Amino acid sequence: MPPISQLSQEQRGQAALNRSRARYEQNASQIRVRNSEHIANVRANNPDLREESRAREATARVTWRRSERIRNIERIRDAEGHAHRRQDPGERQREQVQDTAHHATRRTDPEYRSRERIRDMEAPRAYHRQDSEEHAREQERNTEEHRQRRRNPEERQREREMDANNRRATRRNPIARSQEQRMNTSQRRETRQQRRIREEQIRQMAEDRLINFRMDPQNRLDASQRQSQRNMDATAALSEDEMEQERELQPNSEKDISELFAKYFASNLEPKVSWDEREVLQQILPLLEVGCLDILDCDIVEASSHFNESHTPDLDGISPFFIKKCIASLTTPLQLLFSLSLSSGGSRADVTNYRPIAKICNIAKLLERIVTKKLTFLIRNFISHNQHGFLPGRSTTTNLVVFSKHCLEAFERRCQVDAIYTDFSKAFDKIEITLLIFSRIGVSTLVISSNISTS
Repeated sequence: MPPISQLSQEQRGQAALNRSRARYEQNASQIRVRNSEHIANVRANNPDLREESRAREATARVTWRRSERIRNIERIRDAEGHAHRRQDPGERQREQVQDTAHHATRRTDPEYRSRERIRDMEAPRAYHRQDSEEHAREQERNTEEHRQRRRNPEERQREREMDANNRRATRRNPIARSQEQRMNTSQRRETRQQRRIREEQIRQMAEDRLINFRMDPQNRLDASQRQSQRNMDATAALSEDEMEQERELQPNSEKDISELFAKYFASNLEPKVSWDEREVLQQILPLLEVGCLDILDCDIVEASSHFNESHTPDLDGISPFFIKKCIASLTTPLQLLFSLSLSSGGSRADVTNYRPIAKICNIAKLLERIVTKKLTFLIRNFISHNQHGFLPGRSTTTNLVVFSKHCLEAFERRCQVDAIYTDFSKAFDKIEITLLIFSRIGVSTLVISSNISTS
């Protein structure tokens, strides 16, 4: 733009007029903003004034729309703006989010919701719903209209496209999508709950019918007669030779009955697997001759870790607490002692080399634990899987579980189960009672052993 000194008088006047108009527009815009803020503050603090302003604006809007010329211009402008916004994906998404937020804000306003409820109650449709006959006629009319629309292919295609557009618009709107997901989740949860209730009702109904059927004497009599008829039909189907053979096999006395049961039980208890003890030993002994029972330091330390420190000392006066805490110093002498014990052994023909069932000292327990672990590793493939005693991970509890499972399966197959319980004489049942009493009242074990040796 050239400087003012180069402009003519008319151009200078026009520039001054433009500046005045721009300044006026700026001042008017600021005044409008201040007035809008003031009106909003007044409306927020005064409900009566807010309602009066809304009524005055509604009246002015109605008066404005009465002019056909203004309405046509307004419609064209709104249509162009709406078409422009619909073509812009970002603008369309912002408009959807804004409409959803505006609707959610209005729904959270108790005053707006109360007015909406009153308007819905005063609507003609509400009066129709209060009348049962009119409500039924409305439902029939809606059903017929829906049926006619479903018969029309064009209407069905238009309905599908509209539903697809609605779903597409819902997916693009994050707020509406989250609301739809919550609604679908609640509907699925309600459907599952209704299905469980219906299944429980059907099951309870079936149980009640079965109980009532069984409690009816006539039904039980009919069932018994049907079973008797089936038995008679099966007997009539036998040939004469089979019936004669069956009569010969029937027992005639108590002795015959007992012999039949004895023969049946004897057939069930026959051994099904035969094995030779020598063959098993011939497979195990070569494994024991390759030096697999060599005792190492780590074996002694690992075995001592299983000792319970709270146990009392043994007959030698050595407690598990002492062995467990001093195992680092005792490892070498214990290893020499155990190696000499395994190498000497003694004659197998001498019965004094065999230890009976008795209470042993803690050092001997340590050796037994090491030898047991090594032997179990060697002969684990030769031990029956039905054995539950003296095996790691097995006990009387596992034996009882397996036996209970076997009994239940036999009952389901309607088979017979025979159980034989045996036990060896307990070693502590052979101890003299006076020695136990002396030990109980506090007499030293050394005194008791010395008295036994002198006697």
